Amino acid sequence: MKKTKFAVLFTALVAMLGLSSCLGEPDPIQGWAEYVRVSGGLMGYNFIDVRKNVITPTNQSAISTSLNASYAYIAYNYDTTIYDLNSDREVELTGLLPIETKYLTPSLQGMDDFSNAPISSVSTQFAPVFWDVNNMFLPIYYFVKQYSDETDMKNEFNSHSFGLYYDNSVTDGIKDGQLVLYLRHNVSDDSLNKERSASTYGMYHYDLTYAISDFKNRNGENPKEIVIKFKQNIYNSDYSEGYVTDGEYLINYTEVLESYNQAQ
Repeated sequence: MKKTKFAVLFTALVAMLGLSSCLGEPDPIQGWAEYVRVSGGLMGYNFIDVRKNVITPTNQSAISTSLNASYAYIAYNYDTTIYDLNSDREVELTGLLPIETKYLTPSLQGMDDFSNAPISSVSTQFAPVFWDVNNMFLPIYYFVKQYSDETDMKNEFNSHSFGLYYDNSVTDGIKDGQLVLYLRHNVSDDSLNKERSASTYGMYHYDLTYAISDFKNRNGENPKEIVIKFKQNIYNSDYSEGYVTDGEYLINYTEVLESYNQAQ
């Protein structure tokens, strides 16, 4: 099992993109990147950071299409002589990745029929991150078949789907204080699985309110740990017996709660 020290964004540095000059005065224009909640619409977008500050892009033209997402990961430049990261600020947007929202399924029924492909990991370059105590950004690493044709490649990406399940009736092998989530992967044509060996990933948003609330109602307290269980193949998408192992990713949810409370 892979175990990691886990913290919400309030206390974790996601990315620092700007560099100050080694000589002379530091450049007042600094770069930053972070997860944000999307606000606004076709007449203009702004973003809400985890500190509830409003981030307003001065270059709205950089957002070429409707985001159609509740959350995003953005990179931007801002003037440190005017703003800091604890204030509302106007910024120059330099990158934007909308994050698709997926939904937690409160049942394991049909999971075995749905699952026909493994994943590689949920933590490689990026690890799961909490926006607050309920909303999680989950990176899912998996394999695709490589095509030279752009349309074929797009169809390949569209053939993959993921389900995150929670079932409070499952108790075998689960420690006290542990909330278990089951991640499963489906492809529309699993006959190509052995040819899927090109690594890729997607970042997805999951609202865990139901699972955490149900756990607390049944146990009288919040979970101490959240475990994500999945079927794993680190080489390709072969789902044959003998090639797939049981993977787990452990989140210290007590640390998530403590970090969030300290930031309030």
